[in-house]
Amino acid sequence: MESPRAGSYYARVSLGVHVFSLADMKRNDPEGEAFLRGAFARINEALARRGLPLHHEPEERVALSLPGILVNMPYATFDGLGRALIKQRCPKGGDRFVYGESVAIGLESHLVCHANNAGFYLPIDFERPLHATFDEPHLPGGLVGSSQRLLAELLEIAPALKVDPESPEPLEGGRSLALGWHTLRAMAQASTDHRTAIWLQ
Repeated sequence: MESPRAGSYYARVSLGVHVFSLADMKRNDPEGEAFLRGAFARINEALARRGLPLHHEPEERVALSLPGILVNMPYATFDGLGRALIKQRCPKGGDRFVYGESVAIGLESHLVCHANNAGFYLPIDFERPLHATFDEPHLPGGLVGSSQRLLAELLEIAPALKVDPESPEPLEGGRSLALGWHTLRAMAQASTDHRTAIWLQ
């Protein structure tokens, strides 16, 4: 699995990955706090329609120690991690994926099928990412994923990326993908442990 090409525009465009955003914004950003509360209200409507537990975002911040992670992750890293999962689940296609199979995998996978801006992962275990139906209010980011499923999918691709889940460094090569893997793994673990959402911004 290759790293994003150094210096390419795609490699330079990045996305913030955050946990405990609501608690932070309560202190410093009333408009951001209002946006997040509205986003969680719309997400809870979609959860209720599907008979899933509602999400209640923590009001108070928890001190986390997350060394060696990326606060801003290149889009190309998200894409590379998603392609690793497709390749893992559709190995017979190699680097030339069978289109129908790769699309099906993407639609059912939390790592692959997720909006790359203003999207959320919730600490609730549900099988497939939430897609808004035609009669529902727009979901923030268009899709909502599960932190538990994200964590499981990251562990699934760890051997292919040659990353050690216990170390912040790759075993060999693929450094940018390995750092992205460790970042999402740390965020997914914090999300599930502390019942807070991951916000991609």
